[in-house]
Amino acid sequence: MMVLATLFLAIGVFVLDLLMPLGASGWGPYLIPLLISFRVRKWWYPIFLSLLCSLLLVIGYFFSVPSGLSFNFVAINRLVGIGMLWITALLLVKRKQADEALLKQVERELALRNERLSLIARIGGIVGAPMEEQGCKLAELARTAFGVDGCVIRVLEGDDLVLFGSAGGVEGYLEPCVSKDWGLGRRIFEERKPVFVPDLSQNPMSVPFINRLPTGALYRSYAGAPLLAQNETLGLIGIYSQKELQSFRDADLEHLQIVANNIATSIYNERLYKKVRNQKDELAEQITERKRTEEALRQSEERFRIISEQSLMGIYIIQGERFKYANPKFAEMFGYDVSGMLSLSSVFDVIVEKERPIVSENVRLRLEGQIEGIRYRFHGQRKDAGLLTIEAHGFKAELNGEPVILGTAQDVTEREMDEAELKRTTEQLQTLSRRLLELQESERRHIARELHDEIGQGLTALKINLQAVQRMANSTAFSPRLLDSIGIVDKTLRQVRNLSLDLRPSMLDDLGLFAALRWYADQQAQRAGLRIQFAAEPMEMRQDPALETACFRVAQEALTNIVRHAEAQNVTIDLNVAEKDLQLTIRDDGIGFDMKKVREHVAAGSSLGLLGMEERASLMGGRVEFKSTPGEGTEVYAWFPISKSLSTPGTSEAII
Repeated sequence: MMVLATLFLAIGVFVLDLLMPLGASGWGPYLIPLLISFRVRKWWYPIFLSLLCSLLLVIGYFFSVPSGLSFNFVAINRLVGIGMLWITALLLVKRKQADEALLKQVERELALRNERLSLIARIGGIVGAPMEEQGCKLAELARTAFGVDGCVIRVLEGDDLVLFGSAGGVEGYLEPCVSKDWGLGRRIFEERKPVFVPDLSQNPMSVPFINRLPTGALYRSYAGAPLLAQNETLGLIGIYSQKELQSFRDADLEHLQIVANNIATSIYNERLYKKVRNQKDELAEQITERKRTEEALRQSEERFRIISEQSLMGIYIIQGERFKYANPKFAEMFGYDVSGMLSLSSVFDVIVEKERPIVSENVRLRLEGQIEGIRYRFHGQRKDAGLLTIEAHGFKAELNGEPVILGTAQDVTEREMDEAELKRTTEQLQTLSRRLLELQESERRHIARELHDEIGQGLTALKINLQAVQRMANSTAFSPRLLDSIGIVDKTLRQVRNLSLDLRPSMLDDLGLFAALRWYADQQAQRAGLRIQFAAEPMEMRQDPALETACFRVAQEALTNIVRHAEAQNVTIDLNVAEKDLQLTIRDDGIGFDMKKVREHVAAGSSLGLLGMEERASLMGGRVEFKSTPGEGTEVYAWFPISKSLSTPGTSEAII
């Protein structure tokens, strides 16, 4: 965690350096993660972090030079900062290495002390006294009994021989711990019997010990025996003499072995006592833990019972095909009490017959582990033969080592009725909305034709008459007024034509969606000064007139919004027809908008344009999606399912 903290802190300082240039003191904050890295145990970590911070300082030099400071000044300052970081890192490493060396020294001293305390405990188990006294006393007793100059007792710990006791000044030349394969110990452990060496200088196995002795402290003879107990070798005892013991008899070796066996028996009994005591402590701890577990389980079961009995949701447990548990609410749903519910011969007694296979399959899938949990509805049968709708959710669990289904149930009969009513209301609203759009398109078509056929033709006739009057007038006094009138008629005629086309382009009915959308895009480009790229493949077959009209209206509303609000320069329109759907995508490079705010306006009914686009697509079974970010433009994606096509383009009117 400390490593991650320092790394994130260094990266955070770098990001701060990029966002708000730190200037001449830009290297200062990097000291913070570097100093914190002292808490990391690895000695090399400050060097690594210093290298990372130096790299970030160099990168920051190219991206975060503050105004008013020269590059050279900042570069020198950051080089100085890198130097300071490395000096700090080296000081930290040196300090950590010193601390680690001190820690190792302390650990060695503690290990030695613990080892000595362990030896004291073993000696206390033999004769009931501290180890440093009894080990040396035993060694001193053996030294005195055998008339030698020194005695050493070692106990086997793992693969090492640990010094148990010594006497005669030999302790100054002995390792506290040696391998059992070291020197004569290897021979003793292999032969498992006493060993006598009259002259150590003539025995190759004694060379490691002799080389360690200073001048004038030479031990000539050695006798050693294994510490045997219960057919185990627990260590060894060795006696040394400064003169050659040529008279050391076999009886003396037997005596040495007896002493060794007595020491081994005491050590073995002490170890056995400790083992039994440890097992007793472990057993007591296991019993205590089991009691705590049982108490926690009892409390958990009590809490479950209280929650279950007071729950407004039905709770049940199924094992096999029977209810093993049912709370009062679950039983009440089906008109039973709890005992009556549990006495049912099968869970399927409360399920209508035609839905029993579905429920049985769901139970099987959960018990076999194929699904973890499932939520579904089924129709239940009450005790009084009444029907109800149940929404159940269950998952696999274990009870007394056997698989069960633990689940909850809720009576959703009224909710199902409400949902059905809501569905009918929604369908009615959609029908009404569809009919309103049909009437709207019909009125648009009618008004467009009236504007084109009646008003347009009338204005054309008026223009012809004015031009005829202009030619017949001899006086030039009326010419300016006639020219002005003709211009007004021309302008009005163009406005009527544009209004007619905006209301309902005739080419949408005559030529289809592709031609109408391409024409409308060109018109909007000319009016608003946009660069519109129209990408589509011409449709070989006409689509359903209602679908073409809905798609055209969505595109028309999107382009209108771009002209009014987007402040865009470039617009891309993609129209693609797949086997089963029609896809329309319109993108612009305008100012974009906040989707959250626009959605709030749509929900409040103050953005009818977007709402109308979604409604048209929804009525055709499609959808409209909007993607926009302030300053990054807008994308409108519309998708319509294709239900049927007309074989010949232009043979049907799009009556919506």
